[in-house]
Amino acid sequence: MEHETKENLKSYLKEQGRAEKKKLKTMPMGEKIDYIWTYYKAQIIIAAFIIVFFISLVHHLLTGSQETILYSMVINSDVFQDDATPQIYTDFMAEKGFDPKEYKADYHAGLTLALNENGEANDLQMFSVIATLLMSGTVDHIMTDEDVVVMLGEIGYIMPMEEYLPQEKIAAYEREGKVIYGTHPDTKKKTAFGISLAESSRIKQAGLFSFSPVYAMIYAAPHQENSIDFLYFLEP
Repeated sequence: MEHETKENLKSYLKEQGRAEKKKLKTMPMGEKIDYIWTYYKAQIIIAAFIIVFFISLVHHLLTGSQETILYSMVINSDVFQDDATPQIYTDFMAEKGFDPKEYKADYHAGLTLALNENGEANDLQMFSVIATLLMSGTVDHIMTDEDVVVMLGEIGYIMPMEEYLPQEKIAAYEREGKVIYGTHPDTKKKTAFGISLAESSRIKQAGLFSFSPVYAMIYAAPHQENSIDFLYFLEP
């Protein structure tokens, strides 16, 4: 009898899972996000909290009370969070004259975000965790593939380039074919969201990606000036 009850429960949960997937499949992206946030808010917040806590704990143990001058998030990279700090961050600090005993360039790696043929996140719970981290007020910029930058830009997480770069610099990037465009979520106009790093020798040498990444600034970046300097540092 107990065995039958367990089997019935398993069957019920499987059926519920299939119904849930079917329901989500028919929803547009905006409704999916709202649905996931409404019904899985607690799990998402807990997962994001654990990630942030773990990152903070590891950095605290490794770097003590150093002041953060930059927080970079690399998505779909070939490195993991417990790997050694990529050389580009230590080189950047050295070039800018930051003492590594007092300052640190934070980065987060290991998160993956795959998109479907409609340009939507396949794993909505992973997307929600990433979105929560991007809204946490700690991340300055992301480096990831073009499709992810456009998707995040078109739903409001990416700062348009015109809000942090001078027009002449944007024009120079445009002449070089490096600007990545999307549709602004509010104005519905073509908007520059990112800069291709395909020609960056420093990115190629860093071994962070198996593809050509795009740089994009996050709204409310806490270290925006240093983040812009980091972008310029990556140009050679």
